[in-house]
Amino acid sequence: MGMMSWLVAGLAGTAGFIAPGAGMTQGITRAGSGGTSDAPLSDAQILQAADELTAGDPVAITAAKAMLSGQAGGESPFEYYRSFAPNVAVLGHALWSADRLAELDWAAGTEDSLDQFDLMVSAVGLDLPGGIAEHIDAGAAAGTLRRGDVVGEVYAMVWPRLRAEGYHVVGLNTDSDMHMMFVSPEAAALRWQSVSIGPNMYFEIADWQFSRNMQDAGLAVSVPDHPGTHPTTPPKPD
Repeated sequence: MGMMSWLVAGLAGTAGFIAPGAGMTQGITRAGSGGTSDAPLSDAQILQAADELTAGDPVAITAAKAMLSGQAGGESPFEYYRSFAPNVAVLGHALWSADRLAELDWAAGTEDSLDQFDLMVSAVGLDLPGGIAEHIDAGAAAGTLRRGDVVGEVYAMVWPRLRAEGYHVVGLNTDSDMHMMFVSPEAAALRWQSVSIGPNMYFEIADWQFSRNMQDAGLAVSVPDHPGTHPTTPPKPD
Protein backbone atom coordinates (compact mmCIF):
# COMPACT_ATOMS: atom_id res chain seq x y z
CA MET A 1 0.00 0.00 0.00
CA GLY A 2 2.94 2.37 -0.56
CA MET A 3 1.33 5.75 -0.95
CA MET A 4 4.14 7.55 -2.79
CA SER A 5 4.81 4.69 -5.18
CA TRP A 6 4.04 6.93 -8.18
CA LEU A 7 2.61 4.15 -10.28
CA VAL A 8 3.87 4.95 -13.77
CA ALA A 9 3.21 2.67 -16.70
CA GLY A 10 2.74 3.57 -20.33
CA LEU A 11 0.39 2.75 -23.14
CA ALA A 12 1.53 0.10 -25.59
CA GLY A 13 4.78 -0.42 -23.72
CA THR A 14 5.79 3.23 -23.66
CA ALA A 15 6.70 4.52 -20.20
CA GLY A 16 4.69 7.46 -18.94
CA PHE A 17 6.06 10.17 -16.74
CA ILE A 18 4.81 12.53 -14.08
CA ALA A 19 3.69 15.83 -15.51
CA PRO A 20 4.88 19.07 -13.94
CA GLY A 21 2.31 19.84 -11.28
CA ALA A 22 1.41 22.66 -9.01
CA GLY A 23 2.78 20.66 -6.09
CA MET A 24 1.86 20.96 -2.46
CA THR A 25 1.12 24.54 -1.57
CA GLN A 26 0.68 26.04 1.86
CA GLY A 27 -1.52 28.98 0.94
CA ILE A 28 -3.99 30.31 3.47
CA THR A 29 -7.15 30.67 1.40
CA ARG A 30 -9.23 28.38 -0.75
CA ALA A 31 -8.88 28.77 -4.49
CA GLY A 32 -11.79 30.75 -5.85
CA SER A 33 -13.35 31.21 -2.44
CA GLY A 34 -12.96 34.92 -2.00
CA GLY A 35 -10.68 34.59 1.02
CA THR A 36 -12.46 31.77 2.85
CA SER A 37 -10.21 30.34 5.57
CA ASP A 38 -8.47 26.99 5.16
CA ALA A 39 -8.68 26.32 8.89
CA PRO A 40 -8.67 22.55 9.54
CA LEU A 41 -11.84 20.72 10.38
CA SER A 42 -12.29 20.07 14.08
CA ASP A 43 -11.54 16.63 15.49
CA ALA A 44 -15.27 15.98 15.74
CA GLN A 45 -15.84 17.01 12.12
CA ILE A 46 -13.02 14.92 10.72
CA LEU A 47 -14.19 11.86 12.66
CA GLN A 48 -17.70 12.45 11.37
CA ALA A 49 -16.35 12.64 7.82
CA ALA A 50 -14.48 9.37 8.30
CA ASP A 51 -17.62 7.74 9.67
CA GLU A 52 -20.02 8.99 6.99
CA LEU A 53 -17.73 8.62 3.99
CA THR A 54 -16.83 5.01 4.87
CA ALA A 55 -20.35 4.05 6.04
CA GLY A 56 -19.08 3.46 9.55
CA ASP A 57 -16.10 1.23 8.72
CA PRO A 58 -14.69 0.39 12.18
CA VAL A 59 -11.13 -0.08 10.88
CA ALA A 60 -11.17 3.36 9.26
CA ILE A 61 -12.64 5.04 12.33
CA THR A 62 -10.13 3.40 14.69
CA ALA A 63 -7.28 4.46 12.40
CA ALA A 64 -8.60 8.03 12.22
CA LYS A 65 -8.67 8.23 16.01
CA ALA A 66 -5.14 6.83 16.18
CA MET A 67 -3.81 9.51 13.83
CA LEU A 68 -5.63 12.23 15.75
CA SER A 69 -4.05 11.07 19.01
CA GLY A 70 -0.57 10.68 17.53
CA GLN A 71 -0.68 6.89 17.83
CA ALA A 72 -0.74 5.98 14.13
CA GLY A 73 2.88 4.88 14.08
CA GLY A 74 5.71 6.02 11.87
CA GLU A 75 4.94 3.46 9.16
CA SER A 76 1.88 5.38 7.99
CA PRO A 77 2.62 7.25 4.74
CA PHE A 78 0.17 9.94 5.84
CA GLU A 79 2.42 11.10 8.67
CA TYR A 80 3.89 13.33 5.95
CA TYR A 81 0.78 15.52 6.03
CA ARG A 82 0.50 16.01 9.78
CA SER A 83 2.37 19.31 9.97
CA PHE A 84 0.56 21.18 7.17
CA ALA A 85 -2.64 19.24 6.33
CA PRO A 86 -3.76 17.33 9.43
CA ASN A 87 -7.18 16.54 7.96
CA VAL A 88 -5.53 14.78 5.02
CA ALA A 89 -3.33 12.90 7.48
CA VAL A 90 -6.33 11.62 9.42
CA LEU A 91 -8.58 10.77 6.46
CA GLY A 92 -5.79 9.35 4.35
CA HIS A 93 -4.53 7.15 7.16
CA ALA A 94 -8.07 5.96 7.90
CA LEU A 95 -8.76 5.00 4.29
CA TRP A 96 -5.31 3.48 3.74
CA SER A 97 -5.56 1.39 6.90
CA ALA A 98 -8.99 0.07 5.86
CA ASP A 99 -7.80 -0.87 2.32
CA ARG A 100 -10.24 1.61 0.80
CA LEU A 101 -7.87 4.07 -0.87
CA ALA A 102 -6.88 3.86 -4.54
CA GLU A 103 -3.59 5.66 -5.17
CA LEU A 104 -2.67 6.31 -8.77
CA ASP A 105 -0.34 8.59 -10.65
CA TRP A 106 -2.15 10.58 -13.34
CA ALA A 107 -0.32 8.57 -16.05
CA ALA A 108 -0.72 5.10 -14.54
CA GLY A 109 -1.08 2.21 -16.95
CA THR A 110 -3.65 -0.52 -17.24
CA GLU A 111 -2.33 -3.02 -14.69
CA ASP A 112 -1.85 -0.50 -11.91
CA SER A 113 -5.18 1.18 -12.64
CA LEU A 114 -7.11 -2.09 -12.55
CA ASP A 115 -5.39 -3.16 -9.34
CA GLN A 116 -6.20 0.09 -7.55
CA PHE A 117 -9.78 0.36 -8.82
CA ASP A 118 -10.36 -3.25 -7.80
CA LEU A 119 -9.16 -2.44 -4.28
CA MET A 120 -11.46 0.57 -4.16
CA VAL A 121 -14.65 -1.12 -5.35
CA SER A 122 -14.08 -4.35 -3.45
CA ALA A 123 -14.18 -2.30 -0.24
CA VAL A 124 -17.92 -1.90 -0.84
CA GLY A 125 -18.46 -5.47 -1.99
CA LEU A 126 -18.43 -4.87 -5.75
CA ASP A 127 -16.39 -6.27 -8.63
CA LEU A 128 -14.95 -4.52 -11.64
CA PRO A 129 -16.98 -4.91 -14.84
CA GLY A 130 -15.44 -7.10 -17.50
CA GLY A 131 -13.77 -5.94 -20.67
CA ILE A 132 -11.83 -2.97 -19.29
CA ALA A 133 -8.37 -4.14 -20.32
CA GLU A 134 -9.62 -5.08 -23.79
CA HIS A 135 -11.25 -1.66 -24.19
CA ILE A 136 -8.01 0.10 -23.28
CA ASP A 137 -5.93 -2.17 -25.54
CA ALA A 138 -8.28 -1.39 -28.43
CA GLY A 139 -7.98 2.34 -27.82
CA ALA A 140 -4.20 2.11 -27.66
CA ALA A 141 -4.08 0.11 -30.90
CA ALA A 142 -6.34 2.64 -32.62
CA GLY A 143 -4.28 5.56 -31.37
CA THR A 144 -7.27 7.21 -29.73
CA LEU A 145 -5.90 7.25 -26.17
CA ARG A 146 -3.83 10.17 -24.96
CA ARG A 147 -1.09 9.93 -22.39
CA GLY A 148 -2.79 9.84 -19.01
CA ASP A 149 -6.09 8.50 -20.37
CA VAL A 150 -5.99 5.04 -18.82
CA VAL A 151 -7.15 6.07 -15.34
CA GLY A 152 -10.02 8.06 -16.84
CA GLU A 153 -11.07 5.21 -19.13
CA VAL A 154 -11.20 2.80 -16.21
CA TYR A 155 -13.14 5.39 -14.20
CA ALA A 156 -15.71 5.78 -16.98
CA MET A 157 -16.22 2.02 -17.26
CA VAL A 158 -16.55 1.52 -13.49
CA TRP A 159 -18.77 4.58 -12.90
CA PRO A 160 -22.11 3.15 -14.12
CA ARG A 161 -21.86 0.14 -11.81
CA LEU A 162 -21.03 2.32 -8.81
CA ARG A 163 -23.81 4.81 -9.53
CA ALA A 164 -26.33 1.99 -9.98
CA GLU A 165 -25.46 0.81 -6.48
CA GLY A 166 -25.75 4.30 -4.96
CA TYR A 167 -22.06 5.24 -4.74
CA HIS A 168 -19.79 8.04 -5.88
CA VAL A 169 -16.02 8.04 -6.21
CA VAL A 170 -14.64 10.64 -3.80
CA GLY A 171 -11.15 12.06 -4.08
CA LEU A 172 -8.81 13.63 -1.58
CA ASN A 173 -7.66 16.50 -3.79
CA THR A 174 -4.22 17.42 -2.42
CA ASP A 175 -3.17 19.74 -5.24
CA SER A 176 -0.79 17.13 -6.66
CA ASP A 177 -0.49 14.81 -9.66
CA MET A 178 -1.59 11.85 -7.56
CA HIS A 179 -5.16 10.55 -7.60
CA MET A 180 -6.27 9.42 -4.13
CA MET A 181 -9.81 8.07 -4.43
CA PHE A 182 -12.29 5.91 -2.58
CA VAL A 183 -15.91 4.78 -2.90
CA SER A 184 -18.48 6.48 -0.71
CA PRO A 185 -22.27 6.37 -0.33
CA GLU A 186 -23.91 9.05 -2.46
CA ALA A 187 -25.46 11.03 0.41
CA ALA A 188 -22.13 11.32 2.22
CA ALA A 189 -20.25 12.21 -0.95
CA LEU A 190 -22.66 15.05 -1.70
CA ARG A 191 -22.62 16.22 1.93
CA TRP A 192 -18.83 16.61 1.98
CA GLN A 193 -18.30 17.72 -1.63
CA SER A 194 -15.96 20.75 -1.92
CA VAL A 195 -15.25 20.93 1.82
CA SER A 196 -11.69 22.13 2.41
CA ILE A 197 -9.31 19.65 4.06
CA GLY A 198 -6.13 21.72 3.82
CA PRO A 199 -4.44 24.54 1.90
CA ASN A 200 -5.89 24.22 -1.62
CA MET A 201 -7.06 20.70 -0.74
CA TYR A 202 -10.63 19.39 -0.83
CA PHE A 203 -12.99 16.49 -0.72
CA GLU A 204 -14.28 16.09 -4.25
CA ILE A 205 -16.59 13.88 -6.25
CA ALA A 206 -13.98 12.87 -8.78
CA ASP A 207 -16.08 13.11 -11.97
CA TRP A 208 -14.60 16.44 -13.03
CA GLN A 209 -11.11 14.91 -13.13
CA PHE A 210 -12.25 12.51 -15.85
CA SER A 211 -15.01 14.55 -17.52
CA ARG A 212 -13.68 14.08 -21.05
CA ASN A 213 -13.51 10.30 -20.68
CA MET A 214 -17.01 10.27 -19.21
CA GLN A 215 -18.45 12.47 -21.94
CA ASP A 216 -16.81 10.31 -24.62
CA ALA A 217 -18.60 7.34 -23.02
CA GLY A 218 -21.93 9.19 -23.06
CA LEU A 219 -22.06 9.63 -19.27
CA ALA A 220 -23.40 12.62 -17.35
CA VAL A 221 -20.73 14.34 -15.26
CA SER A 222 -22.15 14.87 -11.77
CA VAL A 223 -19.71 17.57 -10.69
CA PRO A 224 -18.02 19.35 -13.62
CA ASP A 225 -15.73 21.80 -11.79
CA HIS A 226 -12.71 21.87 -9.51
CA PRO A 227 -13.96 21.80 -5.90
CA GLY A 228 -12.21 25.09 -5.16
CA THR A 229 -14.58 26.83 -7.59
CA HIS A 230 -17.51 26.29 -5.22
CA PRO A 231 -16.15 25.57 -1.72
CA THR A 232 -18.77 24.57 0.81
CA THR A 233 -19.16 24.93 4.56
CA PRO A 234 -18.29 21.79 6.53
CA PRO A 235 -21.25 19.95 8.04
CA LYS A 236 -21.70 20.54 11.76
CA PRO A 237 -20.91 17.53 13.93
CA ASP A 238 -23.98 15.51 14.86
